[in-house]
Amino acid sequence: STEPQHSQNDSVTTPHLRHFATHPKYARQGIARAIWNKCRHEICKGPPQNGHHHQKTNHLPTMEVYSTLTAVAFYASLGFETVQEVTLPLRGVTRNDDDSTECIMFPAMLMRREQGRGKKP
Repeated sequence: STEPQHSQNDSVTTPHLRHFATHPKYARQGIARAIWNKCRHEICKGPPQNGHHHQKTNHLPTMEVYSTLTAVAFYASLGFETVQEVTLPLRGVTRNDDDSTECIMFPAMLMRREQGRGKKP
């Protein structure tokens, strides 16, 4: 795996899902898909202009997510495709008995859903 690289689609207009999770106790109950549907609905409204959304569309722009390795199948079911395996630094994680913090490296997968492609939720 490698450090994450900026993708060719990386810009301030490329939405990126972040910290998208469901507690294991509530997994497989449709909660993550409901959160995705809400995100999709908000993104499809278009960016706000003068306090109001405009240009509603049914097509999502290209989007990216750093998926945990266990969530790759979920994002694939939403139309995301694997781009590359990455290692993300998680700084300030308490890991020691003395409550000190350190940076640990977290394996993940950069996934992308191209504009107008992928399965609808």
